[in-house]
Amino acid sequence: MTGQPSSGRAKKLWPWWVSLVGILAVAAHGATWWVVTGRVRDGIEAFVADAARDGWTLQHGATERSGWPWAASVHLQAVSARRNLGGTAFEWKAEQVTVTVAATDPNAIRISPSGHQSAGLGPATAMPLQAAAWLRIPFDGGAPATFELRNLVAQGFRAGLVNGRATPSAFELTAAPVMLDQAPAAPFDQGFALTVAAALSRPLRDAATPRETAAAWQAGGGEVTVPRMELQWGPVHLTGNGSAGLDARLQPRGKAALHIEGGPEVLEAAARAGLVAPGPASAVRAVLGLLALASPGGVVAVPVTLEDGTLTAAQFPLLRLPQIDWSVPAARAAPRIQP
Repeated sequence: MTGQPSSGRAKKLWPWWVSLVGILAVAAHGATWWVVTGRVRDGIEAFVADAARDGWTLQHGATERSGWPWAASVHLQAVSARRNLGGTAFEWKAEQVTVTVAATDPNAIRISPSGHQSAGLGPATAMPLQAAAWLRIPFDGGAPATFELRNLVAQGFRAGLVNGRATPSAFELTAAPVMLDQAPAAPFDQGFALTVAAALSRPLRDAATPRETAAAWQAGGGEVTVPRMELQWGPVHLTGNGSAGLDARLQPRGKAALHIEGGPEVLEAAARAGLVAPGPASAVRAVLGLLALASPGGVVAVPVTLEDGTLTAAQFPLLRLPQIDWSVPAARAAPRIQP
């Protein structure tokens, strides 16, 4: 009998203890969220300062915290990133960028631009962009960043999904389906799928002019290697690998080993578009036809080279490419392509 009053009081106090613990837990979580969002905001400003030392000018407007209780997010308004690349200014802008550390992914930071975006070499070439996109950067500096763009709309093309991963000197991406606004004639009037991996043998170092940047890269043995590429477009299935760089005159050079299904269709479409002269196209088409007969499954191995401005496939010259004019006027425009 003597224990009953104490038990009754405990039962009455029990809801109050539960409520108090709940309130303290929510307060602690809220305080943690506030601290983490503050650190995210401080990290953004530190990143802006580090980027400035690397030649980038990063600017943003007002900031706002959000994401409680499952994420620590900071929204940045009116974001722009600008850098001189060999005397030519590259600039990217976004209406808003959200930087997030999520409870479900605490080992990385996620950057998501939204709203109106644009990118280009100066205001004159700014290209509007539209996409649902994110970039995930692990806190482990040795791990690659991953990215995804959905429903990408840019000048001249649209892509349903573009995703991949990147490091400062290499990237891999897959894009599909990619639709061109001005699609070639059938059977290439449908979307294509592209997968490519590429790496720089040495980084590009910014110089006063594009020519000096290119010359320094070429003199140091700069090269782009493509260990894997795949294209599926209509009846054409292309796989291969290759490399490219600049010659002593700072003109493009390269070589590739391709395996092609549907080669004749490619040549016919290129000839109709005026990219390949009828004579060389007919000769290469005949050679590809013979190679296809001797190849299992009709897959043709085609060596491709670019040297002295001439693109050659299976030892037949296909087309003459325009030269790059690296001279830069006082306005520091981008390098011009001359026929």
